[in-house]
Amino acid sequence: MPTFFVSIFASENRWRVPGSSLNIIKLVKMEKAIIDQLNRIERNSLLAAKNVLNMDDAVLITGVSKSFLYSLTSKALIPHYKQANKVYFDRAELEAWLKENRIATNSEIEQAANSYMVGTTGSNGHRKGGKK
Repeated sequence: MPTFFVSIFASENRWRVPGSSLNIIKLVKMEKAIIDQLNRIERNSLLAAKNVLNMDDAVLITGVSKSFLYSLTSKALIPHYKQANKVYFDRAELEAWLKENRIATNSEIEQAANSYMVGTTGSNGHRKGGKK
């Protein structure tokens, strides 16, 4: 029986078997949750295959609001394209933009500091540029 009819019957209590209406309501809720999940999977699968993204796709990928993305495009702070008054993004460029301004880990900072210290000593073991 289609979900629509099950929902009507369950809501109108036409089935008077003890506990059955609760079970039917639970089944309808489970079915709705499964359909919602399948729709999300389908939307994400389609999004994963796209190379040119519209504003809504870019919002999903970046996790920022649409108004913030518009602000970035108007200030030319994010790579984008305009065609027929619509804004588009190249997926690779958008992902590269997201990866800009990487923050180094503590171990990377320590390693760079050690490399700097090793590189700033002269052949006699003293620091370069200091007092003689």
